[in-house]
Amino acid sequence: MDNLIKQYQYNIIVIFILSIFPQFLLSQNIINGGGTSSIPLNPGFKETKKEDSENKSKIEEIPFNLGMIKFTTLEKKLELNYYSYFVSENFTDYFVGISGSGEIKNSVTNLFSTGNIVSGGDANIKVGFRLFKNNTDWMSLLAGKKTPEEIQEILDNKTKPASDLWLIASGGFTGSSFKHFQADSIFSKQVEKINFTGVDMNIGFNYWNARILNNTILAGATIGIKQSNNFEDLIESSQEDTRTITDSDTGTTRKVVIKQTVYNGFYKESTVYPLNLDLYFVPQNLQNLAFLGYSRTDISKFLKPKTKFGFGIFFLKNQNAFNPIAGLTLDYADVFNVDPSDDDKSNLSKFKIGITTRINIVNSRSRK
Repeated sequence: MDNLIKQYQYNIIVIFILSIFPQFLLSQNIINGGGTSSIPLNPGFKETKKEDSENKSKIEEIPFNLGMIKFTTLEKKLELNYYSYFVSENFTDYFVGISGSGEIKNSVTNLFSTGNIVSGGDANIKVGFRLFKNNTDWMSLLAGKKTPEEIQEILDNKTKPASDLWLIASGGFTGSSFKHFQADSIFSKQVEKINFTGVDMNIGFNYWNARILNNTILAGATIGIKQSNNFEDLIESSQEDTRTITDSDTGTTRKVVIKQTVYNGFYKESTVYPLNLDLYFVPQNLQNLAFLGYSRTDISKFLKPKTKFGFGIFFLKNQNAFNPIAGLTLDYADVFNVDPSDDDKSNLSKFKIGITTRINIVNSRSRK
């Protein structure tokens, strides 16, 4: 009984911790719902500040996040990220991001009723290399210009907006372990333990431009290969095995009930080729607001492409386009209804709303 009480206390603590924290936004990804984001938040962005003295050179600051912890109430996930940006004198700028996570896949109700924990996790590494940067020869442009009006004229009409083009690549794996219930099998084989491990690799491009049609934009596209399963389509339930023991001396019977979390439905594993597209833009006539449009398309050899569309609104800090502190995302899965397996479900089951926020552990700048 004491062990049972301790188990319930543990479950209560875990669920309480996960429920009081909203979803923390990844430092590398603007969004990470049901598909890898094709645009990291920070790479390519620099602030250039002028010193008081005209003789002092300009300073480039790189306020990139070194680490971040993520809690996701929807997925009951804890994630840790390490991220660093490097400025090299003999090589192009580049960044490295590493992340790892663990999650509880049970529903909250089932977790309380059975005490079983169905777990999953993933690990990922992302790298990026800057291919192009728009450089401005300020010395030539501002030569002989002394009045504020002359300098402003140069800034408004004679300079190209800052822009970067990046090559990015990522690779990782996802793992999970659960019990699959097959009612049509013989009794001894109805419950099968499944351990799944899949790889997820992507490569693509990011483009950042500080001024296009009065917007700061960050666009990205990646293509890759991903091994996945349909765990999300399975139905979670609680399975009870009952055993009755009879005392031969007294005739007293004792019932022993073992509960376990199982998942019903047709289980399959597949390999798809995900195409991820993102467009993140910040209107320059709006203060501290940014918008995101994205799509996730799984291309398969045997089925039609399955596409999810999404839209997000983000709130910035100090008008920093690359530092959203909170946001709201909405997405709709299988827009063209190419997967008939969920036709018995309502359209609302394909519609998801996510609330995100973020905290920084520490900031870092590295120069080699």
